[in-house]
Amino acid sequence: MEKRIEVILNSKAGSAAADDLAETVAGLFHDNGLSPEIHRVQGAEIGKQAVDAAKGDADIVVAGGGDGTICGVATQVAKADKVLGVLPLGTLNHFSKDLGVPQSLPDAVEAIAHGQEMAVDLGSINGEIFVNNSSIGLYPHIVKERESQQHRLGRSKWHAAFWASLHTIRMTPIVEVRTVVDGKEYIEKTPFLFVGNNVYEMDVHHIGTRKKMDEGNLFVYLLRDGSRFGVIRMTAKMLTGRAKRGEDFRMVNIDSITLTTHRKKIAVARDGEVGYMKTPLEYKILPGALRVLVPQKAMGAAA
Repeated sequence: MEKRIEVILNSKAGSAAADDLAETVAGLFHDNGLSPEIHRVQGAEIGKQAVDAAKGDADIVVAGGGDGTICGVATQVAKADKVLGVLPLGTLNHFSKDLGVPQSLPDAVEAIAHGQEMAVDLGSINGEIFVNNSSIGLYPHIVKERESQQHRLGRSKWHAAFWASLHTIRMTPIVEVRTVVDGKEYIEKTPFLFVGNNVYEMDVHHIGTRKKMDEGNLFVYLLRDGSRFGVIRMTAKMLTGRAKRGEDFRMVNIDSITLTTHRKKIAVARDGEVGYMKTPLEYKILPGALRVLVPQKAMGAAA
């Protein structure tokens, strides 16, 4: 019996702008013997469509877009205990790359049609899901400044991101945080705190990638020098592989962490999307919370 598949395409995603995208995707699924129901939506419609698909009779819900789209659809799929398929149509596609999902559209469709399920972890912040990571400090401010420059000055995403990064580093927003790890309290000032869903590689050759997505750990990374010069120096050290644990940053693998600041609300990045959240921030790992389709060859590397 053919499995029922619903595909949710973000029409605003980086590589999803072609007018005939839905037709192309439908043709690729048909080539693999499948007849999905395809929805091409954007903005708030993505979340609404994900809820409807998860509550419906689909066996597999496919998310086509960037990591933000994947996160929104994955949230509803995990709640319904259904299976997620991924079409990497964003700019960076961290989640799909770390899973070993092919980055070409035909191969990604084939992986959904003939791949195998695996259970991966999800991260949670105050009950909100993230598939990759969450952060406070520099990165959320860079994103907000980038979006402001795109709207005010009409700059391209990458052009705006460059100038936003320079502006934010010059301002160097510092956050005083109190973190509780395994019952031990730390009070520190930092320009950047990063919480990943499983361990991220931090060496210069593999920075920002994950070897495993099912180890049941949050990866917490916190810069220790909050000065403007310290941020620049730390960036240079990371790029040359000279950053030292303990001296330049603190890093820990845990299953939960509580983060408190003197602010009632704080800018938080979650899978590239930025919003304000009430503190304290309660981070947790949700082991095996999401079932996702990956290619047969990716199982050994990702599992």
